[in-house]
Amino acid sequence: MAFIRHVIYGEQPTLGADEDRRLLRALEVDLIESGYDVEQVSGGLRLPDPAGRTVVLGHPITPGEAGSVAGRACVAGGKPHVVVDKLKVDRALPAAVREATQAKTDNRGEFSLPAFLRADDYGCPVYDPTSLANEEGPESLTFVSIEGAPTGTFVVQLSRPTLELVNNGAFAAGAWVAFSPTSEDDFVVNNKDRTPRLLVSKAGAFNATRDQWTFGLPRLRKDKVHILYQSRAAPRTEAPRAEDVKTVGRLFGAFVDGVFQHIGDH
Repeated sequence: MAFIRHVIYGEQPTLGADEDRRLLRALEVDLIESGYDVEQVSGGLRLPDPAGRTVVLGHPITPGEAGSVAGRACVAGGKPHVVVDKLKVDRALPAAVREATQAKTDNRGEFSLPAFLRADDYGCPVYDPTSLANEEGPESLTFVSIEGAPTGTFVVQLSRPTLELVNNGAFAAGAWVAFSPTSEDDFVVNNKDRTPRLLVSKAGAFNATRDQWTFGLPRLRKDKVHILYQSRAAPRTEAPRAEDVKTVGRLFGAFVDGVFQHIGDH
């Protein structure tokens, strides 16, 4: 009904106050059990440790936006905040905890590393995925230590969900993922290859991320790259022209509950 009212009448989907409080309480309990300090605020939860961010719940129809009246008031002051989809809290609490603690704050907040990532001037560069398509190359936000990483490995924080249904949610929005370098035309050539790639577009935004980067399993078919996703939010596939797409990295591993897990094929 909320979807129909949103499409036909332009009504903003809104979480009820009781549901908002119930789900925030469930998220609070799991955060505390995971070792985080949590402060209750009207419409959200404040986490003093990860950059002093505020966590609010979002409605699934309007991802990235506070979903309740109290939540909207909570973030109206422009302080750093993270929006967690209420469905994750209701159905996948571990993924909700990861998103609340690992996701970058919105653009009004400053960049910061989570506690489990150790800064290292000689380590792997951390890039904002939105900068990967820059002709002059991405600018490093900082450098972090990843034991055993191949030369050229880099880290990004996923800001959009495209493969969150695989590896128990290791690639949910907000996940910190490491990629090893590869050639621009490194696409899937056989069914045994199940290593996701990080891709950029030379011609505009991908449908899955609404940005010039995406994360999926790309298979070259004639003059197009068919990119497979496993996500509730992203399309199942999309097929941009091969000449407009280049691969910038192969999956090497991801941080799951603060611990690095080697997942790629190296």
